[in-house]
Amino acid sequence: MNEKNFLRNKEKIYRMLINIYENPFYKKRMLNETMVSFNQFDYQYFSKNIPVIEKKDLLGVEETLLPSQISQSKLFFDDTSGTDGEPLRCYMGEKEKILFSKKLWSIRKSIVPNLNINDKVVQFYSSRHIKGKTITDAVVDSEKQLLLSLFDLSEPKLKLFIETISNTGCQWLHAVPSAVLALARVINRYALRIPELKYIELTGEYISEEEFKYIKETFKTTVINHYGLREFWTIGYGEGNMLEINEDNVFIENDTLSSENTGILVTSLSNSMWPLIRYRVKDNVKLVEKNDEFKLKIMGGRHSEYIELCGTSYNSIVFSYVVREINRRMKGTSIIKYQIHKLNSNEILFIVVLEQEKQKSLVEKHLKNIGNEVLPSICIEMKVQSEIELSFESGKKRTVIDKTID
Repeated sequence: MNEKNFLRNKEKIYRMLINIYENPFYKKRMLNETMVSFNQFDYQYFSKNIPVIEKKDLLGVEETLLPSQISQSKLFFDDTSGTDGEPLRCYMGEKEKILFSKKLWSIRKSIVPNLNINDKVVQFYSSRHIKGKTITDAVVDSEKQLLLSLFDLSEPKLKLFIETISNTGCQWLHAVPSAVLALARVINRYALRIPELKYIELTGEYISEEEFKYIKETFKTTVINHYGLREFWTIGYGEGNMLEINEDNVFIENDTLSSENTGILVTSLSNSMWPLIRYRVKDNVKLVEKNDEFKLKIMGGRHSEYIELCGTSYNSIVFSYVVREINRRMKGTSIIKYQIHKLNSNEILFIVVLEQEKQKSLVEKHLKNIGNEVLPSICIEMKVQSEIELSFESGKKRTVIDKTID
């Protein structure tokens, strides 16, 4: 299957590879010092001579992928969430940014022809820097955008959000599935007025087919699942979990070396400013062939976790924000991993794995200060460990564990 998909994308892959042979990051990893001709270029050569790279290979050396003649000041960048450690800085040029945006909008327009780029959008956020202030739990309404906080998704707040969406002229919604699902449940539970939306785009989390159907039936509008990464922007899109692949942007292989028989290798076909070739993505996804077409099948993935504290339902993204903010104030990665234990209704234990043990007192100080800013009613204690155990059920690290019931 990988070889068949390669042949369909061979020309685009070859063009991309020509650009990287003098790149210092790739040059020392290539098995062949020179590129073969197009006629000699086949999947065997590609898979044997082009090494698989992972996030850990790029951390701290992201700029080595950039062309030597390009100034970083002329590039755009975005950071991955860094939930399990240090965030990866991802670059693109102005041309690439425009192309990515145009392609995404052409996809949206092909699905919803009457959707306009100027239509007002509802988006959920974890934190925003507005006029020099960090906003974490506020409704921010502007002409083209309504921002709603992910911090507190308790029923009173959700009712307020639904009313605000209906009353502010919003045309479409872009959000993580768990937030939209929470809105849908409150709408049905209390028979609330359904906001009139042209389109809902779900992204950032796994959603089951049943949950997808529930959202679609509740809002009575077009709903699309958008699978993407900050490293690549849009990778796949479609209804449910069988997605069309954005073949203008990426080439996908199944990761045949994966012990779990899942995961993909992604090659950028459009970002020559920061080319990622055979980049390992460990999500529970795979390339499948259906009716002579290649699709991306989403089989599982991250769900948002929620924790009830002092009568408020907090999204686990609150704690991701706290960790990112500590690392920012420490001017580097101090917290490598973390986990939250709820001890009672107003007390949590922040378990952390630190880069250096000597950072403990300063990290503890920042945790106290940031905790007072975003969780003022919660008592927060910190414990340093050398590692955090994986969940027995999923083999993944849980962000939040409720010790009052576990």
